[in-house]
Parts: sequence; C-alpha cells; structure tokens
Amino acid sequence: MFGLRVTTFLELLCFLTALATVRTDKKPLWRVSLTYMFLVCLTELVVARWAAKTFHNNLFVYNIYTLFEGALISAGIYHCLKVYTNPKKIIIIGLVIFYSLWIVFFLMHGIMTYNSWAGGVLSALIMLYCCYYYYFVLTDNAIMDINTNPEFWWVTGVLFFYFGTTTANLFHELFTSIMVKGNSLRNWIFTVLNIIFYSILAYSFICRSKQRKLQS
Repeated sequence: MFGLRVTTFLELLCFLTALATVRTDKKPLWRVSLTYMFLVCLTELVVARWAAKTFHNNLFVYNIYTLFEGALISAGIYHCLKVYTNPKKIIIIGLVIFYSLWIVFFLMHGIMTYNSWAGGVLSALIMLYCCYYYYFVLTDNAIMDINTNPEFWWVTGVLFFYFGTTTANLFHELFTSIMVKGNSLRNWIFTVLNIIFYSILAYSFICRSKQRKLQS
C-alpha cells in the first residue's frame, strides 16, 4: 500500500512537471512524453481503480495500456536516435514483434490475464534501443554535456525502469516470496524503480525547459 501511494504521488508530480515545463514544446519527443504521462495518470488514478472496484480485476486495463505504452516509448526513443541515425526500420520491426506477441497471447489466454509475453519483449526491446543510443553518444565526436542534456536523461530514466522491470519479472517467484516489512521484495523493487524513473523523467523535463530558455 505504501509503494502504491508513493508511485501514485510520483506519477502525478511527474505529469504536473511535464505540464509546467514542456506543455508548449513543439519537439515530438516532449509531446510524446506529455501524452505518455497523461496516459499513465489516467490509467493508474482513474481507469485501473474503477476496474478493480467494478470487476475485481484490473489486469485487462494494463494489457490495453501496454499497447499504448509500447507505441509511445518507442516513438520517444525513435526521436532520440534519429539525431544520430535512421532508426525507422528497427523501431517498426520491434513494434511488429511486440504487437504480434500481444495478439497471440490474447488469443491464447484472453484479456483478463496479464500479457507477460508482450511486456517482457517490450522491456527487452527498449533496453536494446537505449544501449544503441548510448553507443552513438559514446562514439560521437561532439561533446555532450550529460548533466543538462534532456534527451540523455530521458533515455537513462527509461533504461533504468525497463532493466529493473525485466530483472524483477525474471525472478518474480523469488522476489514475491521474500517479505520485507509487510510487503514482498518485488513490490519494494518496483517502488524504488518508480522513484528512479519518474524522478529522472521529471529532471529531463526541467533540463529541456532550461535548454529552451537558453536557445531563445
């Protein structure tokens, strides 16, 4: 329960930070990010709670949410990568694999069971894309000030979250069986991941706001 309250607070705070800093930004990455944070808050604060009370099962909400999550995060990474290369093919191939697995799992298990296949593959793809981005950052001749570069921090937040999510899912049974102060270790891990993710994401919004002011 503590983890849920912390996560909900951070999601809302991150969305408000995005509204305050990148609401009027015309660059696609920040428009995608604002849309993503709106979707997160809508899902967690409204739809998932409504489904839990109405159907006593809100897994179908997260299955549908994953469809949008995959598209938005992939779009964000596309706009980060295209500064260095044309990532259109790899992003499209990744999305085809992701949506194909989502459909196959849905046909086999229905909408009320969490689509672990699609979620696991999406996490793996996102991690690969992020590492690809870091490869270009490390090999680029131009010097990047990573302390204030908004795209760098956006990708870093995404990598932390999906790497941690993949690890937690791989050891799901072990982490669920270990209890720490009334909550499973898995819940604590996801709470920490959310703190890192939304904090870094909010920082990337702030960096982008400062960057726009300097450019103007």
